[in-house]
Amino acid sequence: MPRAAISVLMAVRNVERWLPATLDSLRSQTRTDFEIVAVDDGSTDATPEILRNATDLPLTIIRSRGLGCGAARNLAIEAASAPLFAVLDGDDLWLPCYVDRVVGRLESDLASSIISPELLLAIEDDITDERYYADGYPLQWFDQDQLEHLAEMNFIVPLSAFRREVVEKVGGYDPEPGAIEDWEFWIRALQAGFHAGHIPEPCGVYRFRAGCLTADRVKLIKGRISVLETLAATEGPAAERAQSSLSIQQLQLLIAQGKEALRTGELASGRSAFSQAARHPSASLRQRAGSLVVAAFPGIGRSVLSRRLSAQNANPGLKDVRRARE
Repeated sequence: MPRAAISVLMAVRNVERWLPATLDSLRSQTRTDFEIVAVDDGSTDATPEILRNATDLPLTIIRSRGLGCGAARNLAIEAASAPLFAVLDGDDLWLPCYVDRVVGRLESDLASSIISPELLLAIEDDITDERYYADGYPLQWFDQDQLEHLAEMNFIVPLSAFRREVVEKVGGYDPEPGAIEDWEFWIRALQAGFHAGHIPEPCGVYRFRAGCLTADRVKLIKGRISVLETLAATEGPAAERAQSSLSIQQLQLLIAQGKEALRTGELASGRSAFSQAARHPSASLRQRAGSLVVAAFPGIGRSVLSRRLSAQNANPGLKDVRRARE
């Protein structure tokens, strides 16, 4: 059997609803010189059985016990044999052109060590015509000053591909559970001098699930703050951008903590968090006004938040996805 051109890194956990479609998207590839290394990170549903039954695919299965996404991907990297890696989580999809376009680009564009294709956005089972949104913003590509722009938002999509030499030079993903592993990994890669290239046509589908919209927002923002604090401690324009972004994320943390306090009925804590948000130097006039209103009337704020979260979970839409990621 010829050597695989690219290794597919799959970290999966309890994705029985989505995994069959993900595997079918691999079967649909127009270029088939790939291998799959799937790390089942402690699934308790039918995920292991679905993987075992995919005997028609070049699939290696590794079992782990709730290590987290970053550590699971590192296990996949250790077992992978190809010179190129690509990420595909168990609820996302590759369009039939992914391997052909992405591997072809890495083979022809020797100046780029990371390739970030456009992605379509799916909400539950509905694949939309919208492009993937990174951190609440329309995805915009930056070919110059990439590290500076990455300090403001992660414009490199999750389903990107990269050369083995990136891992050999900067190490693998952050293994800490809850880490913002993609963004942190791209930052280290760009700091080491690697360049990212872009494919302007969609090559994959990134899926938002209802549970993802109301996941632990506080934990997510704390992860972002940790990444930014590390970058802000360096020198140069990227550190300055990171410092500015850090202030914004600290404001977002106050708002998220206030919402979580209201959701759990801790009105005094919610009032305190929104009072601090209203005085934060990065707060816009709208954020100041909204925070002051919630601080003055936390009970009403709790009712509004409860209705909004219920609506999101029942029938998430594009507006809810964007709001959840702001």
